[in-house]
Amino acid sequence: MIRFSMFSSGRLLRALLPKFALNFVGFLIYRKKLFGQGTWPHYKAVRTLRKSAENPDTFSKKIRYRMAFDRRTELTTFADKVAVRRYVANRVGEKFLTTLYEVLEKDSLDLLPTNKLPRSFVIKASHGSGGVIIVNEAAPKLAVLPADISKIRNWGRLLIHPDNLDWPLTNVILTKWLNRNYYWTAGHLPEWAYKNIQPKVMFEELLISPSGVLSDFRFFTFNGKCEFISTGPPFYHKTGETRDFYNLDWTLIPVKSDYPNNIEKQLCPINLNEMIKVAESLADGTDHIRVDLYNCNGRIVFGELTNYHNAGDFRFFPEVYDYEFGKSWNPQEIY
Repeated sequence: MIRFSMFSSGRLLRALLPKFALNFVGFLIYRKKLFGQGTWPHYKAVRTLRKSAENPDTFSKKIRYRMAFDRRTELTTFADKVAVRRYVANRVGEKFLTTLYEVLEKDSLDLLPTNKLPRSFVIKASHGSGGVIIVNEAAPKLAVLPADISKIRNWGRLLIHPDNLDWPLTNVILTKWLNRNYYWTAGHLPEWAYKNIQPKVMFEELLISPSGVLSDFRFFTFNGKCEFISTGPPFYHKTGETRDFYNLDWTLIPVKSDYPNNIEKQLCPINLNEMIKVAESLADGTDHIRVDLYNCNGRIVFGELTNYHNAGDFRFFPEVYDYEFGKSWNPQEIY
């Protein structure tokens, strides 16, 4: 007789239930997990983060190890979208930065000279990931801000047409973001780098490629050297977000992560070597940082420096790449 203990509950369910029933059970378990996380007190979130970072042997675990234990002030500078501009200017020059129209704090939102803004521009919260309003002439004519801001997720990414720009409603949304601290929200693991950022909103240039296709290049650097690149269109692109991974010689890596791969291999940028040089200049002196750059018709533009790729909440398919990527990075030996 085979004893029940020889089977995991997962194997037993797979043996007994058809696929559609398995999917439904999985959905219920996932919802229950989210509900439980949403009631976490802060101390439990910290404890869970530290436990999930034990024995960091994969890239995702190493990210969580950094979230749990790295308390160097430069991480705050990298995460602050206003402060990081000075870092970039000092390292590689202002020519790699977007045009910045204005920076405001909560008490000065009404002082924005709206008549001096172009038709298309971007509004960003300086102290979080997300918190973005894209005002784009090329957006659908019916693209508007949601009248009920309770329907906006904690840090929304919104696309609107300039003809529909409602400044009083915009200020309500921005005030909501300015009153939040991205460091920790119930249901999520703490991201320390955001804890001490002074909340601001910035109004900056919207990057538009004449071809209509603007790719976001993410350079994963370790010990100041780029090891691999991911690329795809920004989230607001009409084709949706896809991601491919490449080696430095632009060889496609057969791996998928958070988003589906592109159907066709992308052409190697003519200025790839220059982008790698810019990324490594910004990463020099760091143990790990993700450097995000845009390539706008040959113009290289800084996007952001990312301390915690997807907050360590990602998987690679096949899984072996979670071990391969970042294998030269040993954060537990540094902090």
